[in-house]
Amino acid sequence: MVLNHAKSIGNTEIRPLFGYFLGLSETCAPDNPFQLITDYRLEPNITSDVEMLANRAGDIREHTGVEKLYVDGGFHGEAVYRAAEENNIDIHLTNMTGKKQRNLAC
Repeated sequence: MVLNHAKSIGNTEIRPLFGYFLGLSETCAPDNPFQLITDYRLEPNITSDVEMLANRAGDIREHTGVEKLYVDGGFHGEAVYRAAEENNIDIHLTNMTGKKQRNLAC
């Protein structure tokens, strides 16, 4: 669940919800016979996509040697681009930003 607050059904009272956000990275190559999860991170549900990836980019690069990351539009943010540049990773956003996908390997 990625909500900070929600209304109870049939009740107008807003109460905090507690939960977690799981971020996964996986291989994405059509020539692989199968794809593997290469990184995961569990954070409180108030953590943004941008914050999570910006904090994990270095570890992902170190452990996998990744050179390109394909992510959805929720990862669009200055901190992500900065972390990617610092770790020599090319970030490619998918069409959630309103742009068509181009040259995706998967």
